[in-house]
Amino acid sequence: MKLAVCGCSWSSRDPNYPDTEFGYFVSKDLGWDYKNYGRSGCDNFGIRLQVDQAIKDKADFVIVNWTTACRFSWNHTGKAYDPKKGLGNLDYDVDEFMTNKLSHPLYPDNDPVIISQSLTGMINTQDMDMSYDELVKWWPNLGTSMSKKQYEVFREYFIHMYDDDLEAHKQYYIMQSAVKALQDAHIPFIFAPNTFGFKQTMMEYKGLSDDEAQRMYKNWDFIPEDMFEPRGIADALQWDFEVMEDPVNYPTHNHLHHLSAWAQEKWANDIALPRIKNILKI
Repeated sequence: MKLAVCGCSWSSRDPNYPDTEFGYFVSKDLGWDYKNYGRSGCDNFGIRLQVDQAIKDKADFVIVNWTTACRFSWNHTGKAYDPKKGLGNLDYDVDEFMTNKLSHPLYPDNDPVIISQSLTGMINTQDMDMSYDELVKWWPNLGTSMSKKQYEVFREYFIHMYDDDLEAHKQYYIMQSAVKALQDAHIPFIFAPNTFGFKQTMMEYKGLSDDEAQRMYKNWDFIPEDMFEPRGIADALQWDFEVMEDPVNYPTHNHLHHLSAWAQEKWANDIALPRIKNILKI
């Protein structure tokens, strides 16, 4: 049996600290082979490409944790985007920790054309007047994927045209298509909205409260009930807060997946494994 894990940083495998993520603990418990497709800063379109690749790689079970709707992808190379290349289009070289060589599932046969990131990583919503040069000092990797002119144009688009609910609706349909693709391939799965309902951009830019922001889509009736998991991996951060005074500065908290290995293993044991065993009747 082969397990595939798809998602953003929360689901990723840290190349500097491997075997600290839930996918490892799940596969170890079940004695399965395991492949991790997760990528830091990935948007839901990128995660959808991961799902397609997992199907192509003949995964026997897929765990998908989706991400915030305020992430987007763009062509950062000027090369032609080829839909037939699927996940090969997506750049995994997003920071000093995760690179194509270390993390891309198709390396060295990938040909990056697009990159994805959170709007709050590209635009400082707390200081909309921040210049490109100032922002590059704050996030150096921006300079490798977005020019000054692109940044200025995109900031204007964000201020005058961006709509978080509209983007979420588009991505809701992307998520629906992933479920159909998995069902057509007869691959059982766990579907977790994870941070999809977190309106990070609008919370920071418009000062929305949690209640005002958490009004994303909650109709998941297109997912088989036993395969829908409302408790995504990001929820495991609460466990870290319960046992650590400051989990952000906890010694193992420099993992790309944001959690201690203990919290990742607890999510595997308490959430993922019971659901997998129920789905597969094992």
